Amino acid sequence: MNKNEIADKFLSAAIEKGADKAQCVVSHNIITEIYYEQGKISLLRTLVNNTVTIKVIKDQKKGVVSQNNFDTPDKAVEEALLAAEHAKEDPAEDICDEVNTKTFTSGPLEPNEEAMYNGLVKFINQTKNRFPTISFDSISVEHVLTSHLYKNTNNVSMEETRGVYVFSPMFMSISGEKTSSFNSSLTIFKDPETDFMSLGITEKTLEETEKQANTKTIDGKFKGSLIIAPQCLDDIISTIEGNFLSDSVLINNTSLFKDKLNQQVAAKNVTIYSTPLNSQLASGYNITGDGYTAADMPLIENGILKNFVLSRYGAQRTGKARSANDGGYYVMTAGEKTIEEIIKNTEKGILLTRFSGGEPGVDGDITGVAKNSFLIENGKITDALSEAMISANLAEMMMNISEISSQTFSNGTFILPYVKVEGVTISGK
Repeated sequence: MNKNEIADKFLSAAIEKGADKAQCVVSHNIITEIYYEQGKISLLRTLVNNTVTIKVIKDQKKGVVSQNNFDTPDKAVEEALLAAEHAKEDPAEDICDEVNTKTFTSGPLEPNEEAMYNGLVKFINQTKNRFPTISFDSISVEHVLTSHLYKNTNNVSMEETRGVYVFSPMFMSISGEKTSSFNSSLTIFKDPETDFMSLGITEKTLEETEKQANTKTIDGKFKGSLIIAPQCLDDIISTIEGNFLSDSVLINNTSLFKDKLNQQVAAKNVTIYSTPLNSQLASGYNITGDGYTAADMPLIENGILKNFVLSRYGAQRTGKARSANDGGYYVMTAGEKTIEEIIKNTEKGILLTRFSGGEPGVDGDITGVAKNSFLIENGKITDALSEAMISANLAEMMMNISEISSQTFSNGTFILPYVKVEGVTISGK
């Protein structure tokens, strides 16, 4: 059976068994992987994962069941209806009402295993020659084919198939008896003939890691500048989206930005878009999780909050507008100064490439450890740091962005610059 036939079986069973409305998502994923570990290419395998998720609504109550078996629609629907029976009544629960029948296809749909293997061998040899202190824990090269169909009882049928390659090395630097922390560089891309060393920030991360076997500990505490690298900035923007702009925090009324739409929430030089349709990115999506056609949208323009990231359900619960997409795939407008100029104008601070910390509080406060990072003193990068502590507030950080680099970098899911944030508390561990 194809995905449409599977979805029709589950939706028909839902209506026959008494659901008022139903939606079904059928997903088919194939991963072809070449794996390197312990000094050799040790694995070539294909992983297949099929899932079906049925959501039913009865008497304004929701029940959801996911399973890998396509052959038992009656059982799945019965379990979903039982879950709905015990759920709370929620008038905001519904299914997509944007009646569309669309199919989207993008990227390489078949793996080029020869190019994957050759690219991996070339990358290993390049690293040995150029970065001799680097030791790999593992390297994974994957072709990922993802196909999913959203279908519901409102005659909505949306299908998307996307193929991408994923390159993911994990490594450390070994210098004598000293070692750096583990580091990694994940890139999503379309062309397996690409030189893997040139992907995303791979080369730069290897170069930085070689300098991190010998580290310095910060004495005491000071307030200084934080220059955030693109890969770390992606994580921070994602955290801001989740903590200030998403369904849960707006429904619970805990977001600091809940009343800030069309008001200033960041420095005036900050413009950030969510662009899942961006042709410059290898990854993305054309269909939202709740079945609508996705579109790119601004999150912040010139420091002004332009959109929340709300699903249909979140919009119904909060009375705010449903957003044009599900977030992610960030693009930030570049600045005018090079990263070298920004560092030169920094008296004291940290070049932050990786941050390890817990979830921020509802007030946006974060505390964590700067990993694989460097001390900046008098306009120069000096020492690699031994896990300095950082304390800051996400909302204040957005307002205190003083510089944005003219260079941007992409790993296939973002296009981001370096940003400089003032007034961050930095201390020894």
